[in-house]
This record gives sequence, C-alpha cells and structure tokens, in this order.
Amino acid sequence: MFYGTEVLNLSEKAVERIEHEHRKFGRRLQYLPKTTANPSAYCLLGWPSARSHIDEKCLSFQYGIMRLKSSCIFKQAFIYRMTDLLSSNEELKGPTGQFIKTCRKYGLITSVKSSVENGAVKSKLLWKTEVKNAIKSNDQYLHRLETQMYKKAIFIRDYDIGKATVWWKVSMKHLSSLKPCILMVKFLIGEEPLRSNPAYYSGDDRQCKICNTGEKETVGHFMFKCPTLHESRIQFYEALKNVTPLVHTLIAIEDIQTIVRAEFDSSLILLARLADSVHCMYKIRSSLMCIS
Repeated sequence: MFYGTEVLNLSEKAVERIEHEHRKFGRRLQYLPKTTANPSAYCLLGWPSARSHIDEKCLSFQYGIMRLKSSCIFKQAFIYRMTDLLSSNEELKGPTGQFIKTCRKYGLITSVKSSVENGAVKSKLLWKTEVKNAIKSNDQYLHRLETQMYKKAIFIRDYDIGKATVWWKVSMKHLSSLKPCILMVKFLIGEEPLRSNPAYYSGDDRQCKICNTGEKETVGHFMFKCPTLHESRIQFYEALKNVTPLVHTLIAIEDIQTIVRAEFDSSLILLARLADSVHCMYKIRSSLMCIS
C-alpha cells in the first residue's frame, strides 16, 4: 500500500483514500465492527496513521539525498532547489517542496536549514530517531484530540501511540485465547457486544435480559453486578487475584479501565487466564440469552 509513496507527490484526497483503506484493514485484522471509532482501528496494533507513515518515508528518503557525496549531481540539484525554495516565496511544489512542507509540519525545518547551510548532515540513525520522535509527538497530540470526539474511546485517550495492546501480545503467545482477547479489546474500545452498546440498542432494550434488576447491561454490570453470573464470576475473581494484589480494591470501585487496559505487572499466561475467565462469563451470558 505504501510502496513508492516517498517519491510521489500525493494529493490530500489520495492520502485520505489510503488512510481509509488503512483503517479498514486494521478493523478486519482485529475482528472489529465497521462502527469502530477511527483511532481504535489501528492504534491498538501499534500502527501509526497512514499519513504519518507516508511522511516518515518522505523525510527519510529526501534527507538521504543530502547524505550523498558532494560530487553527486542529485545532491547538488536537491540542495540548489532547497536553497531556492527556502529563500523565496515560491509555491512549494514537487518532491522537494513536499519535503519542506513536511519538515515544517513536524518542526524539523530548523534542523534541515542548518544541515543545508553548514553542510553538517546528520547520520541516518540520528535523523531517523529525530523524525520518529517528532511524528510520534504529533500523532499523540492528534490522537487525544480525535478520541475526544468519540465517547466510547474514553479508555484509549491517553494510549501510548506506537505500542500494541498487551491483549494482542497475549493472543500471539497463546492462540487458544484469541477469542477472549478479541472480547477484551472490544471492551477496551467501547465496542462491547452487550446491550449497553448504543450502536445496536436503545431505551429499555439496553437493560440486562438475564437478571431482574432492571439495570443497563454495561461492562460494569456484566463483570461485577449481574446476580445471574455470580457463580461464574468466581473464576474471574480468582484470575484477577493472580494478576494483581489489589484485586479487592478493583472489585470495590469496579475499576473496569485498569482491567481492560491490563495495567498489571503480570505474565502473559496469567493475563490469558484472566481473558479466558471473562470470555467464559460471556459464553454463559450468551447461552442464557438464547434460552430467554
């Protein structure tokens, strides 16, 4: 999808089409519904946005030209064009113009100007690190802004961009826990397959149908309160006890966020058992829904 994008002068419309397919593939890979919020489509995989990936390829490729030998005609032409564009009010067009605009976007233009004027070009590793840090900082800021538009994305608003969620790491290590991990990811991004999901239910239809409490079937009700799931919840509490010594505190305050984000210093096998116990509760809930 991104092959050759570092030398193509893509329009905003073309980048948006690539971004759309990028999010679409991310949803399919994670077994997520089409209604999933855009930031949730790829951030939990540790992926950057398509736009950021294209920008990183552009910055790395173009700066690489500056590291060529001084006698190289490609470097001479690039430096001449760079100097001309930086010293004039000419519209920024072509690959060099796109490179300058991208540098300004991420606050790297001062560093590039210094390299052009002094001839002190940074090493490949140093420039790559600088670019990655600048893009990640920008992505983190945009992620916070974008997730504020989605109420259901509350648990991932301060998520560390570029880092895959631990649930996908668990599923890769323990393939039998794939479905449980998918369920935990859906809880994490607000796409829970429960009746509280406003994308599918509204009004009285959002009430729990396997108990007579009249409460909405939220994640909190499902995990901690529903009396019908009391016996199966024992396994969940035991698994939770194995991953954190603060189990009683989490249960007392119904800390869903800590559980679905897996904010525990625990092994993958114990987290797999935690996900399995939640999935077991969900299967019992589904079977009771069929009976009722």
